[in-house]
Amino acid sequence: AAACGGSARKAEPERQLLEAKAQIMAADYRADLAELARVRDAMIPLADDPQWGYLAHYSAGFASWRLAINGVNREIVPADVKAHLEKASIDLDAAVRLRDDFADGYAAAASVNGWLGTMQGSDVTKFRELVTHARQRLARAKELAPANPRVVWVEAMTLSGTPVAYGGNPERALQILRESLEGGNFTALP
Repeated sequence: AAACGGSARKAEPERQLLEAKAQIMAADYRADLAELARVRDAMIPLADDPQWGYLAHYSAGFASWRLAINGVNREIVPADVKAHLEKASIDLDAAVRLRDDFADGYAAAASVNGWLGTMQGSDVTKFRELVTHARQRLARAKELAPANPRVVWVEAMTLSGTPVAYGGNPERALQILRESLEGGNFTALP
């Protein structure tokens, strides 16, 4: 009985993370900001799990990222969007610290930090710091899994959203997406 109980306890964080993933996706599709925040906060107790902590941080970071995206569409104040992105950055960086080979975590962190960079106003030093961080995260994601759908998507969005004078290339972004679609890489995003 003790062996079965131990096995059930070990499976609990995995089950909670799987449920959270479904809840985050559903809340994201509905643009349900309150539910995204609730699920994000529910991930905090799992962050110390030795096996699944990286996914708890990733899930919390992903929920914060989606809160920011949906928040823009719901016209929340820019300071709240920035706060969600800052929380996302902290959690996504924690995820990749815990699991250095986690391409999705690096790609998401790249996107979040790039976006945060655009929100720095006249603080050129902070802008450069965040953009450098974003570029490093994207380079690591591409090194780990260049065909990963999230990595491809973030690379393409970065190229399409960055001014040409700063390295943007909308034509290359479309080419990357076309090549990925032709290669069958967009079956699902985690």
